[in-house]
Amino acid sequence: MAIRGYVPVICRASVEANNVVPVRGQASLGRLREFCNSPNGYEVWLDHTPGLAGAAMVVDGERVEFSPGSATLLSKSTHAAVASRNLAMEMPRDGMAGHMSIRVVAL
Repeated sequence: MAIRGYVPVICRASVEANNVVPVRGQASLGRLREFCNSPNGYEVWLDHTPGLAGAAMVVDGERVEFSPGSATLLSKSTHAAVASRNLAMEMPRDGMAGHMSIRVVAL
């Protein structure tokens, strides 16, 4: 008799965001908290609207420019992990408007 178990893959990310006023410069968004138990790793993506073209995220001090499309890769892990990162947004001009959401993709 063999006993087998199944562990579902669970991945999530959340941002403890502050309210951000859309002015030129850098604004802190708080902490990006990641959890994923996929043994193959995961990717954290930022989905964004075209109105945010030219903006960038700063993840633990590393600048990540928004892609020309609607999704930008923020971080990647090659194994299961729990991580917490500083997150800020750089806006090149005042009055930028749009929507953003974060998603995790298990690999």
